[in-house]
Amino acid sequence: MRSPSPNFTEQKNAATNRPIWLFDIHWGDGAASGVLRIAQYSGDVSFDGETYRSDIPIQHTGLPEESGSRQPGANLMLGNANRTVETLLVSCDGLAGQKIVVTKVFADALFPEDSISWEYEIDRANSNATQVTLNLVSRAGFMDLDVPARLFSSDLFSSVPSVTEVIV
Repeated sequence: MRSPSPNFTEQKNAATNRPIWLFDIHWGDGAASGVLRIAQYSGDVSFDGETYRSDIPIQHTGLPEESGSRQPGANLMLGNANRTVETLLVSCDGLAGQKIVVTKVFADALFPEDSISWEYEIDRANSNATQVTLNLVSRAGFMDLDVPARLFSSDLFSSVPSVTEVIV
């Protein structure tokens, strides 16, 4: 993940700001694929040449608020009144394994360089008549973890006597 731009940081730290969460829900593969773009905002949002719909209510839990945060998972709850999302679930094997890109921008700075994005994968989905819940996991978060170094060698135990050598 890249560091936030100075303008993003200024907007985030302002006394009043208008954050916008944008969700790119990828589905399918090959020719039968697409992206459902949803904005958590009071109206449709144009960002980076794409239009994000605001007619599907969306809420989230577990998404990071800071740019340096790593979150193992999150949940998205999408309104299902017109069955748009549930149709995707049925036609795309529950959307399992599909990519979701979550972007945070501010209404006063709608530029790609003034945004922060996180990438998730859909682990599983649940739906009922009014809502679809997507459980998200971050598959890339382990790449920047500090792991203790250990040296393992296949001949590490070559100098240890075998059971028969000890008995004799």
